[in-house]
Amino acid sequence: MTQAILAEDIVEVIESLNGRFLIWDKIGYCTELKDRHLIIYKIEVAIRDFRVKIRANETRQKTDSSTHRFVGQDGTGTKRRKRSNSIHCSENSELADMESERCNLACLG
Repeated sequence: MTQAILAEDIVEVIESLNGRFLIWDKIGYCTELKDRHLIIYKIEVAIRDFRVKIRANETRQKTDSSTHRFVGQDGTGTKRRKRSNSIHCSENSELADMESERCNLACLG
């Protein structure tokens, strides 16, 4: 079915239901549109714009940017957190004496 035939069918259905076609005038009021060719033209434009919008939505790249899928990939089972710049104490730490003392002070303070 072509766009022109579809537009004519839409006009006939709306007119059979005693519907009207309204257009905004320059003053800001709605007035009834009587010109059948203009009505069909406006419906054709609306159909074209709708098809373009639908096609754009179908071809738009869809991304899921959630980080939820990456939780636990490092084997910890928890989210990775940013570490602060301070030195963290741990039992397996092989720090030099000065760094060890600074670590102990940082952990106590």
